Parts: sequence; structure tokens; C-alpha cells
Amino acid sequence: MTGGHRLRPASPDDDALLAEVFAATRAGLFAAAGLPEDRLAPLLDMQWRAQHAGHRRAHPAAEDRIVEVDGTPIGRVLVDWRTPVVTLVDIALLPDWSGRGVGSAIVGDLVEQARSRNCTVVLSVARDNPGAIALYRRLGFVDDVGAPSPTHLSLRHPCRRP
Repeated sequence: MTGGHRLRPASPDDDALLAEVFAATRAGLFAAAGLPEDRLAPLLDMQWRAQHAGHRRAHPAAEDRIVEVDGTPIGRVLVDWRTPVVTLVDIALLPDWSGRGVGSAIVGDLVEQARSRNCTVVLSVARDNPGAIALYRRLGFVDDVGAPSPTHLSLRHPCRRP
């Protein structure tokens, strides 16, 4: 599949889905620690709540969208459309949807929308996420100048009009 998705506004009713997506994309990080499920689930829930609150504080006007394919919710995309710099705050899909082109289509659409507004797209990606880094590089993102972080890369897509 390449795309075939739909974005709809997130609502408080989607919090369980957002927590599930967060947990599904991070549970593997904790597998090596050997935490039992009864301790892992509350930890992931606490981290999701902290991330959710942090995103709201840092990007209060960001548009939170649920990604659906054939009516089934499979992830989320959170974008702060302030101009002239558009921030891709978060994009996360359930792991079963990785590699199917949905993420590429979403980010590609975002770049095109930013280009039509004559904006630049910026994002931060974890250094230990080589799949996402490769995706962003393939889509034309380059290193952004800024404060270096030991855990994250700052990337920028200039979205120049041809």
C-alpha cells in the first residue's frame, strides 16, 4: 500500500488509541529490561501522558489528526502549522503499518502543503530510529542547524518551489 489513508481530527475519545500507538511503538525499547507486563503498562501509560501534556504545552495550536485506512484507525500525526516554519511534532503508526507507505504519503503530503504556503518543515527524530531517519532523508530532509542533542536529530525540509 502507498498511502490510501485519511486524516480526521482527534478527539478525547481517541486517547485510548493514542496511548495504544505510543505503547506499541515503544514497548520493544523496554523488552530488554525484562519488565513484567504489570509494571510495563503503567510505565508506558505514564510516559504517554507526559508526552501528550508536553506536546500540548509546546505546541498548543497543533492539529492532532488520527490516521485511518479503510475506516480503521492506525496512528496519529500532530502538526503545528505556524508559519513560516511548520513543525511535524509527532507521527506514529501501529507497528503492523510500518513499511506500507502510509508514513511516506503523510509526510509527502505535509511537505507539499508547506510548499504551497511557502513554508519550511522541521522535525525532531530519535537517533535510535534508523527507519524514520532513512524515511525523512529519502523525502528530502536535511540536518537542521541548531543545538545538538545526544538523543535526537533536528531535520528540516526547505520545501522550495521549483
